[in-house]
Amino acid sequence: MDELKSAVKEILIAYLPDEAGNPILDTLVNRAIWSYRNYVNYPPDTEETDIESNMKDNLYCISDLALYAFNKQGADFESAHNENGVSRTYESEGAVFTAHGVFPYVRV
Repeated sequence: MDELKSAVKEILIAYLPDEAGNPILDTLVNRAIWSYRNYVNYPPDTEETDIESNMKDNLYCISDLALYAFNKQGADFESAHNENGVSRTYESEGAVFTAHGVFPYVRV
C-alpha cells in the first residue's frame, strides 16, 4: 500500500509542484484511497493483494480523486458558488469514477 500511496503522491506533485512539501497531500492520498475502496465495495472474500493490484491498475482514478478533493478545499459539499462575478459548480465525486470506468461490485 505504501507503494500505491507514493505513486499517487508523485502524480499529485506533478500537477501541483508548489504543494510538494504540503502535508495535506498525505491526507488527500489517504482520503482518495479510502474513497476508492469504499466506492468499489469489494466482496468480503477479496484478498488484500487483489485489492492492491486493482487499485494500482486504477492509479489515475485514485490520483484524480485526491486532486478533486484538493480543488474543493473550503468548498466541501458546496453545490454552487458565486463571488465577484466568478461562478463555480462541481461535478459529484462519482463523475471521477465514471470517467475512469470504475464501477462498484453489487451484492444481492
